[in-house]
Amino acid sequence: MLTALLVAGDQACTSQRAIVIIGPKDAASEVEPDGPMPSTDSTPDLAADHAPDRSSDPAPESAPDLATEAAATGLLFGDDFADGYERYWQPPGDNDGTARNTLDGNNRLVTLDSTDHSFTRLRCNLDGSLFSITDITASMRFRVEQALSSSRVRLDVRQASATENVFFAVGAVVDTDGVITKVGIYKKVQTDEPNYTICALAETTLDPPVTFDQWHTMKLTVSGFSSVHLTAYLDEAPMAATVDDCVSPLTATNGDTVANGGCISGQTGLGIQVEGGLIASVDDVLVTAP
Repeated sequence: MLTALLVAGDQACTSQRAIVIIGPKDAASEVEPDGPMPSTDSTPDLAADHAPDRSSDPAPESAPDLATEAAATGLLFGDDFADGYERYWQPPGDNDGTARNTLDGNNRLVTLDSTDHSFTRLRCNLDGSLFSITDITASMRFRVEQALSSSRVRLDVRQASATENVFFAVGAVVDTDGVITKVGIYKKVQTDEPNYTICALAETTLDPPVTFDQWHTMKLTVSGFSSVHLTAYLDEAPMAATVDDCVSPLTATNGDTVANGGCISGQTGLGIQVEGGLIASVDDVLVTAP
């Protein structure tokens, strides 16, 4: 049984009418410039054409079934990566790490490797051709394969078409030993060009942390145009909720006061991001009407 402990802190983003107490500042990088980042010397030895074969792993109880989900809900978009990430997603940019179509037994998925980069990112639906509404529920299965530093795996929604660096997101904070220590709701906004800063609108610390090297599902619901209601889940358990009024200044995790950035209501972009020091696999991305 997963139990969640809400903890208070004064260094994460604040927004008017926040429902969940904000968690403490995590150790992840706070500003991601658009330019290249320094590399590390540690690169894991994973086969280029497949991820580690863990076909004997028990199937997670929370794994969504695409056909069942489509029949039971208003499915707007689904990708199980059976045809490779190239079918829907833009490839990583020049400053990103690598993304590979991989296998877990007979199951096709995608693995993002950020061990020698600050991030690896995939994006889709920037033009709204896959789904056009911005009030959605988005989820994905993920598994941390390797962790060299404290970092995050994120599913970004309302991601701006012009940049990867503006979005709302659900994210899992991963410690150096690979366990998931927090789940939170995040917003990234522009500060001084070309920099952006990430804000934790709400975070929940997991007690105990969630085990490394297992499949989990994280999900975010987002709705609203003059204010945005957000709820984050891990394996279907509610983790955090908040309301962003889209106007009040935010306090970034580095302590700076930053402009709110608005409701991002005109954007339909969907993004997957694995931050520096991590290798993580992703499967079964779903977007439904809330």
